[in-house]
Amino acid sequence: MDFKKILMAITLAAVLCATGRAGDLNFKLKDIENQRVQLSEILKKGPVVISFWATWCHPCQEELKHIQKFHELYSDSGISFYGISIDGVKDKNKIKALIKGKSFTFPVLLDPEQEVMKSFGLSDVPGIFILSREGKILYRHSGYKAGDETELESNIIEVIRPAIPGGNKADRDTI
Repeated sequence: MDFKKILMAITLAAVLCATGRAGDLNFKLKDIENQRVQLSEILKKGPVVISFWATWCHPCQEELKHIQKFHELYSDSGISFYGISIDGVKDKNKIKALIKGKSFTFPVLLDPEQEVMKSFGLSDVPGIFILSREGKILYRHSGYKAGDETELESNIIEVIRPAIPGGNKADRDTI
């Protein structure tokens, strides 16, 4: 990686940290079935977990297994889970085969030009974000190693806690 790319990644990360909001990140991407999906519409339903990945990335596939598990466990709590593949346009069949083969049921969006990934300040995959309903970046993690899913799950639980009966600290204190 050359110096200009590193500097650009640092600058983008600084901008994201300074704003802490995804308003400028309001992307429109197509899903695997060619339907347009917009971040602002997703956020109307509640917080969202976004995982950037690629079919050639083995750590991504390991992380996606956990995204699937969390999708099954927590989707009824008002949080959405989306995978964003950065594979090229010609790899759509490969993406579909991987999704089917791994039995992933969360929505998968396509970012073949990697523009959305870059707008999130990522230069490589895997990368994961949790956004609040207001579009605030609540959690960000790059890379994946075994055990990272524990921290991710803790952050998911923290985000959905107010939606869980008795999950809001203020509610527990008044009981």
